[in-house]
Amino acid sequence: MAASTVKTLESSNPTSSSDGTREYTIVYEVTTTDKNDGPITARDATGIPSVNDSYTFGNDYDNGAYATSYSVQLKHSAADHKRSWLVTVTFSSRAARRNDAAKNDDPLDDDPIISGGFVTDRESVTKTSTGGDVVNSAGDFFEGLEKDLSRPTLTIQKNYGTLDLTNLTLYQDAVNDATFFTLAAHKWKLTNVRWQQQFRGDSSPYYAITFEFHGNGGDWKSKPVDRGFRYLTTGGERLNFVDESSPPQPTNEPGNLDGSGAILGSTSALVYYDGQGGNPSPYKIYTERDFSTLGIPITFPGII
Repeated sequence: MAASTVKTLESSNPTSSSDGTREYTIVYEVTTTDKNDGPITARDATGIPSVNDSYTFGNDYDNGAYATSYSVQLKHSAADHKRSWLVTVTFSSRAARRNDAAKNDDPLDDDPIISGGFVTDRESVTKTSTGGDVVNSAGDFFEGLEKDLSRPTLTIQKNYGTLDLTNLTLYQDAVNDATFFTLAAHKWKLTNVRWQQQFRGDSSPYYAITFEFHGNGGDWKSKPVDRGFRYLTTGGERLNFVDESSPPQPTNEPGNLDGSGAILGSTSALVYYDGQGGNPSPYKIYTERDFSTLGIPITFPGII
């Protein structure tokens, strides 16, 4: 590759759209001194902006618009082996494709794609927004009373050279064992793994694997109301809840307990297995896993 000279000719065709996207073009003339130099040599000549360089032309600049694409045209091929090329560089404020700066051809080098949103479910109403019990005048739950329950979602897509289904099944319905994407342990659950076989330019396969997580504002531990059909006496004997018939018969509805197995007082607040106020700890019903061992990010880029 021979030495080349670069001359800036003009900047033209600026555009701006209603969504704030801005685009510019700059035309350069590149002269190469070897008849074997082609358009790639002209494109990569010193003085031609690199991908993701910001727009600068004379006194004009736009630090939010970056070089995204190139076109190279042979302007003149002289008999003495010199060649002249027109290199047009397009700058845009629109986000560039991942890893363009590195000009990666291997999909395994692509950065993971991170996205998310919210998914809406339904749940039974047992608590008010301030934590009070939602019960009728007799202290029982209302039947069929539900509310919307919106959960955050997190989706991470990453390319892998192989697909290990045996290993992936170890993570099904697992929860994070440590902080993951800013939420503490037990607040993210892996709900789905989707994969698709794809092929490189040389026809060798790779796998685009998508991990889907659902978040929980509380956590994914089980916190049931302390209730059942039997209670413990002060002597530790287990007896059935009975109704007021004569003779008393075991009830068809569960009775409320006080967190220690005894009958809950009629005016006392319901006891939940929430790990607070001396109540029993909540049940861990999902397997805990270290999601970083999947080879995916554990936080958003730029967040420590």
